[in-house]
Amino acid sequence: MKKFLKIISVILLLTAIIALPLSAASGNTEENSKFSITVPDGYLIYSDADDLPELAEFLGLTEAKLENYLIDNKINFFAIEETRRAEIKVSMYKDEFSEKTLDFSLLNDKDILNLAESVFENSDIKNSNVTSLVKSKGTTFLKNNGVIKDGSGSYLVTQYVTVSDSYNISLSIIYSIMMPVSFEEEIFNSFSLGNKSASLPYSTLLFIGILVAIIFFAAVIVIAVIGVIKNLKGKDNDDASKEDIEAIDIRDDEDIDIN
Repeated sequence: MKKFLKIISVILLLTAIIALPLSAASGNTEENSKFSITVPDGYLIYSDADDLPELAEFLGLTEAKLENYLIDNKINFFAIEETRRAEIKVSMYKDEFSEKTLDFSLLNDKDILNLAESVFENSDIKNSNVTSLVKSKGTTFLKNNGVIKDGSGSYLVTQYVTVSDSYNISLSIIYSIMMPVSFEEEIFNSFSLGNKSASLPYSTLLFIGILVAIIFFAAVIVIAVIGVIKNLKGKDNDDASKEDIEAIDIRDDEDIDIN
């Protein structure tokens, strides 16, 4: 029994260690019928009209001016770090090009690369370079790297562009060279389209992890209880056997006295 309890203790410790990164992870996830994306904590986010006042105040703009900017640039999602070291934008819209192309999944890689010039012809990225095709969660993206400049300086920018369900879809990640190297990749890996196969969101994975842990702990408790019951029954049987032996000894003694 002691050996069994030691094994349980080790398993519980390992489970706690494995679960720690899950509980420590954090971020804000935007999910709708078209796409899902997760950004770290410490960002102001626009995803609907309710977010305009706080974001406009932070940017020093009127709500009307900010709204016009978002509409003109067809931005459905916008996030900016509170230290202004990074911005994340998602744009989705239909035009003649997207309705004619329909979906990148209908094209081979060479044909998609041939569309790069058309896709990025209106881009304001300087020294841009279409590096490759990137495939993620059932979607093929054209990836474009470069530099963008504004009144506060120069920033690195990476754009991921695709056509899906007759929509132009663009994920733009603008960031300072002071940001961690893994930042851009983490944002892209969290991005998925609603009509494509995608990995489970973090909240779902966390729920599954907690559910598995609960089932595991319940199983451990049941096994422990069964073990305790078996031990108690074993002791009761041993005590009963000893009583039987003592009773036999007493009867033998009585027979001897009678004779």
